[in-house]
Amino acid sequence: MLSLLLGDRRTLFVVDDGAPAEALAAYREMARTLTRTGEGEVADASKVTADSLRGRSVFFLGRPEVSSLARLLASLSREVSVGREGFSVQGVDFREPGAALLAVGRRADDPSRGVGLFLGLSPSAIQAAGRKLVHYGKYSFLAFVDGTNKAKGVARAVEGPLVHRFDEPDAR
Repeated sequence: MLSLLLGDRRTLFVVDDGAPAEALAAYREMARTLTRTGEGEVADASKVTADSLRGRSVFFLGRPEVSSLARLLASLSREVSVGREGFSVQGVDFREPGAALLAVGRRADDPSRGVGLFLGLSPSAIQAAGRKLVHYGKYSFLAFVDGTNKAKGVARAVEGPLVHRFDEPDAR
């Protein structure tokens, strides 16, 4: 699923400009690396508007604090949850400073576009995991600790035209 974001020339890479200075520098460096081919645009979270999000994939580098941006993250895999002190992947908590998370899904308001979150719990976690992301294009979620992959997976389809629940009456 990461390829949904990195393969889209119009992806908006939203940097958490409210992050501490060292983390912000690491996120900015990551954004430069991911857009070096000229694909995508980088913007600070504090400057993103609803119009700039329309019709685009969005990749958050850092946790968006603005509620209008954070709402986009509701589309992420149910196997992932993000809290104030860390995150969980498939029921496993990650709170150590070297931990980093990548979660990607389809935008609920435009399923042809993606939404992603990369969150490092320290500048070193951002740097160590960030440089490896391009090797994990098919995954919906990844957890790293000190740059080592600890969990990965593809989100389960829970709704859509190809999903049928045999234990529920047919609504047709």
